[in-house]
Amino acid sequence: MIRLCSTLGISVAFYLHMLFASMSHFMQITYAAVTDLGLKRKRNEDAYLIEKRKLRGLSGVQQDILLLGVADGMGGHACGDVASTMACDSLTGLADESTGEQSVVIERRMEERFFQIDTVLRNYGAAEKNCADMGTTLSVLFLLSEKGLIAHVGDSRIYRLRNTTLQRLTTDHSFIQELIDKGLLSEEIKTVLEASPTPQKAAEHLLHLALERGGRDNATAIVAFLE
Repeated sequence: MIRLCSTLGISVAFYLHMLFASMSHFMQITYAAVTDLGLKRKRNEDAYLIEKRKLRGLSGVQQDILLLGVADGMGGHACGDVASTMACDSLTGLADESTGEQSVVIERRMEERFFQIDTVLRNYGAAEKNCADMGTTLSVLFLLSEKGLIAHVGDSRIYRLRNTTLQRLTTDHSFIQELIDKGLLSEEIKTVLEASPTPQKAAEHLLHLALERGGRDNATAIVAFLE
């Protein structure tokens, strides 16, 4: 069984990183998402997207295609909520477009979509004076049959728990990784994912931990179980 989750941080840059992660064959995907304003913020600058489609494989068995995306508008910047929402909205329909395509085509399409989002945000910021410094993180996980495509920018994170091993599949594009350096965040996430019977329970528990630590920023988590 594989368990995946994505959590949000604060973005400082826009940089694209693509990779494919091989996964064991799975029969079913369950998932959940939660988001919260936090204890200090006046508005929620997080956004997320979930798209699920069915694909009939060569054997005739239907398989799930799942697109999961989380975005965190730049903390303290104008229009962060606008930026994160625009980023997620720009991914809408990507699952439909990718049904039946080879992974290399989907990889190229995802890369193109990320650069399109960057252009859209830059143009919007140039046209709207109050949003001149808008920006967002964006972490996307595309589950395709037996492969997973990750597209990532900023310091939102994607983790994978396989058996008892927790692995962070993304690298922060930031200068601060205090929780990771202290070894606290990874251990807590591992414990939550192992103990939670459902994705909903896991997502809610992760959200509770974020608020318990002070809730200084908006908090959003998406959790998917592959069984």
